[in-house]
Amino acid sequence: MSRIDRITYNFFGAFFTKIYRERSTYCKLFALLKYKFRQLLMYQLYQRQTLHAPLEKIWDFISHPANLNDITPPELDFEITSPVPDKMHNGLLIQYKVTLPLLGVSDWVTEIKHIIPNKQFIDEQRIGPYRFWYHFHGLEETENGVVMTDQVSYQPPYGILGKLVNTVLIRRQLDTIFDYRYNILEERFNGNR
Repeated sequence: MSRIDRITYNFFGAFFTKIYRERSTYCKLFALLKYKFRQLLMYQLYQRQTLHAPLEKIWDFISHPANLNDITPPELDFEITSPVPDKMHNGLLIQYKVTLPLLGVSDWVTEIKHIIPNKQFIDEQRIGPYRFWYHFHGLEETENGVVMTDQVSYQPPYGILGKLVNTVLIRRQLDTIFDYRYNILEERFNGNR
């Protein structure tokens, strides 16, 4: 390589390296902004409830997928459309239809995963009305009873418009659903106290 070739290479190499590095910085910045923007559109729903029944009895109830019908408000016209076993297992896909305001009848598929018997499981949306849905169900035995925890991380559909739709409609609907669920579980496991 001649001296002129080295000078040309060094000049253009440095020039293109600088452009590449700046491009890389802009890409990283764009990715970070995109991540932060999506975080702004992510929401949490959290509910705790103390149930006064044996842990195994509560687990038997919540680990039987067909019982979803019992703890979902009737106005949602909830219907499981796939065959479900008596007990859930990791990787179980449950398909159902649910009627949601603005969306009408919606098909929904969730996957059951991270099962620790008598302790926890997660249902995660695979197909459905939300852009993202991750629902942690936990049970913890305490001296005051069994504490049942629901923690949902979700992102509504409609992008930035979803923020408005969440405030006006989605969050209220989810609060109504989880209030209904709370009352059904309260009546079922704490009703005879």
